[in-house]
Amino acid sequence: MHFGKLLVVGKSEFRGKHGEVIWLCSCECGNTRSALANNLRCGTASSCGCDSYKTRKTHGMTKTRTFKSWESMKQRCLNQNAPDYAGYGGRGIKIFPLWISDFNKFLEDMGERPENRSLDRIDVNGNYEPSNCKWSTRSEQQRNKRTTVLLEWNGISKSPAEWSEVVGISSKIICDRI
Repeated sequence: MHFGKLLVVGKSEFRGKHGEVIWLCSCECGNTRSALANNLRCGTASSCGCDSYKTRKTHGMTKTRTFKSWESMKQRCLNQNAPDYAGYGGRGIKIFPLWISDFNKFLEDMGERPENRSLDRIDVNGNYEPSNCKWSTRSEQQRNKRTTVLLEWNGISKSPAEWSEVVGISSKIICDRI
């Protein structure tokens, strides 16, 4: 089906924030984009943006921490020349389709980046999508890595640093005792 300059070419593997279907579309200019079915029907998604560049209003946030986090996420996952690509896009980590070309959608879902926080995936092997992302502190980020060892005691799993806070013993001593 055609919606303005967009031709629907398939269904995305992702869903919208409220479970809506996301459609992959090809624009007459050759670009691709994804869009919610309702946005296609209502006409709010009728091109990849190529027809509105003259009237497009910017969000005014290109120099903010939030925008830089969004750009960094895209570099890690989409740019094969980026230094961190191998650990992200290179191992199959994807970005929620509506976030790829729409910073405002990312901002709507994530909110502005708080001071001393950065973008973190709750499941380190999962994709960048609304249900799997949050703004985390540096210590939360350090504990949420693929290399973090989890120790289980009485059915509760925590990193050595987290157990250190619970029991009042340094994480080095905990690791040495193990």
